[in-house]
Amino acid sequence: MEVDAAYPAAAAGDELRRLLTATLSADKASVDAATAGLDRISAAGDPRFPIALLAVAAGDGDQGTRIAAATYLKNFVRRNMEGGLSSSDLYREFRDQLAQALLRVEPAILRVLIEVVCADVPCISKYHML
Repeated sequence: MEVDAAYPAAAAGDELRRLLTATLSADKASVDAATAGLDRISAAGDPRFPIALLAVAAGDGDQGTRIAAATYLKNFVRRNMEGGLSSSDLYREFRDQLAQALLRVEPAILRVLIEVVCADVPCISKYHML
């Protein structure tokens, strides 16, 4: 998945991957530090942060790191995207890249990314009740 390296979240892609990988550690202190680092990056307000997470989740690399990225994205969307992203173009880009990722990723990551769709589109939940 291509992500524009011109914005901070993508430029910090190595740091993002490192932190996501550290969340998989057996050492609680490492996990706590990594989670705090991810929270710091997400709180910085970069509107492209969810796209950077999606790029890691749908990209190449360690499956554990990719699942961690998908899981953090799911939780981020649940907490922060009630009204979509800061611009309709950015939101459309996110949705397009998410749709492409759903068609390409393996089942373990697909299960988590489907939850991103459900968290992002509240109307899907309404249809389950019909």
